Amino acid sequence: MTVTTIPTTEPDIMPVPFYQSQGWQLFLEKEKSTSIRFTITGSGVIQTLVIIYPIKRLGGTQMYIPRGPVMSETTTAADVTAWSEEIHRLAKQHNTHWCLIEPDILTEPQQKWLNQHSQIFPKERLPHQTQKMDLTQLTETILQEMNKKTRYNIRLAEKRGVTAFRTEYPDKEFSETFEQFYHLLSQTSDRALFRIHSKDHYLNILQTKTDTFQPYLIAGYREGIPHAIHMFVDTQRETVYLHGGSANEHKQHMAPHLIQWKAITEAKEAGIKTYDFWGTSDTKKSWAGITRFKRKFGGYTVDYPTTRAILFNPIGQAYKLFTTLKQK
Repeated sequence: MTVTTIPTTEPDIMPVPFYQSQGWQLFLEKEKSTSIRFTITGSGVIQTLVIIYPIKRLGGTQMYIPRGPVMSETTTAADVTAWSEEIHRLAKQHNTHWCLIEPDILTEPQQKWLNQHSQIFPKERLPHQTQKMDLTQLTETILQEMNKKTRYNIRLAEKRGVTAFRTEYPDKEFSETFEQFYHLLSQTSDRALFRIHSKDHYLNILQTKTDTFQPYLIAGYREGIPHAIHMFVDTQRETVYLHGGSANEHKQHMAPHLIQWKAITEAKEAGIKTYDFWGTSDTKKSWAGITRFKRKFGGYTVDYPTTRAILFNPIGQAYKLFTTLKQK
């Protein structure tokens, strides 16, 4: 069994979700966040990106593993035990009280092995649902699976003169488009009552690039006015819709529908097999509108496993109790 720390200069060992990728680790460096990417190599391979955050009031740290660990098909129970031992070693090294794990989709045996080394935890940082689309289908099939109103809105946007174009860093149009994106995102957050990150957070994502982490913006304009701008990232596995902002006015021109359709068709043309709308929810009322919007494009719903945790000491146990009571 071999444990290998992967330098940020080295690519991923296998296709991974973007939260577990070299690109995301490079982004975390820009955000001044500590992270470690490592592999366990035994009968199979397990790759993990662990983010380590300080806990200012308590002292020490907490760990977070988003959409990981990622396990190859040949992973065994012994490999997962070795992975757990490495997590415990890192926890001791960094004075860690707990490690939150929000797994990607695992096979039944893989989930069972992970469960043996962790426990259910009543906290959700990432959406535990998403909507995905199979891009290997014919374009006609993708359109047919959409809600008919969504198909109509795509055609309506085109008919009304909305145009969608892609820009990425360091294109000459990028800076202006990014400023417009953040302005529209701020409008959307005020309208929908959700919090957004700082401008630098989104800029750091868009300025981080590897061969398998390609972020970009798609903007929808009509008569020179930006109606909506969305952020995406292409990975080895899929195209992911990350964030979107739209103007308070001009909703009748349906720019967000045309932007999504452009992203879907471009991903398909590039040979990408899956399109991920990133997050939906059947339980959060504040997500009802965006969930309806995404599901009307068709595809299928993915339910991620429940949050897991490894609690290393009494402080970790107390944190679980506090979080459990807070949920009630």
